[in-house]
Amino acid sequence: MPIYHPQLEQRFKTFPPEQQLLMIANELNRAAKLTSSPAETRNTLYRALELLDFARSSSNELTRRREIHVARNTLAAITVQKEITPRHILHYMNALISLSSKAHNLLIK
Repeated sequence: MPIYHPQLEQRFKTFPPEQQLLMIANELNRAAKLTSSPAETRNTLYRALELLDFARSSSNELTRRREIHVARNTLAAITVQKEITPRHILHYMNALISLSSKAHNLLIK
């Protein structure tokens, strides 16, 4: 998998967890809207996977790291599917945002 954000990893650690999740959700939302280009959809999902890796490495909480690990594996399974639908991506995105009540509340405002 190519590295899409080479300078972001250290900076990503400075963001609060809810903002990290929202940044990942932003990539997922972008992927869901790119229905005309399957290759670009897949590349956008790879960028979201990279951000999940950054989020996992920035957390000191074991429970959060496990949650992010499961979330990453789920997104990886979606990414390698032959046909990726916006419905799958948006369903996953909603589940990811539910990992943080703060992130969820920021979207509702």
